[in-house]
Amino acid sequence: MSSGPVKAFEGVRGSAAVLVALFHLGDLKLVPIGSHWLSVIRNAYIFVDLFFVLSGYVIFTAYHNRITTRADIEAFVLRRFGRLFPLLIFATTAYVLLDNLLMTAHRAFQAAGLPPLLLSPPTTLDIPGFFEILATITLTHGLGFFDRLILNYASWSISVEFY
Repeated sequence: MSSGPVKAFEGVRGSAAVLVALFHLGDLKLVPIGSHWLSVIRNAYIFVDLFFVLSGYVIFTAYHNRITTRADIEAFVLRRFGRLFPLLIFATTAYVLLDNLLMTAHRAFQAAGLPPLLLSPPTTLDIPGFFEILATITLTHGLGFFDRLILNYASWSISVEFY
């Protein structure tokens, strides 16, 4: 197969990723997802599935002839981990810090008698527990071991995509 269709899918895959990221801006409760938002962004969670299908196809197309031995598999997994893990740790750390900063700022606004800073503020500090940290650094946090999504809950997809 030529690289033409794969290149075209990369654009669609990138668009799907951007739409999902825009959808998750609503998760931060900084802005409401209401009728003034585009319908596509309000329903962009469905693009996660498209992203996964296209990612699987792109990865298969790129590697199906290049992975023939156990050493090839190990090298592939190591490179994949090296691409995903730093992003996961950075995004999770940023998310937890931002969540705690927003909650602290919201409380300060309330104490000063100012209008609410957030539409739906966090109620407690987000302090990760041992098992949440362990699941995140082993990229297993999206595999259903918890009864909820943890920490940077949008990052479950990195966990699923890795495995």
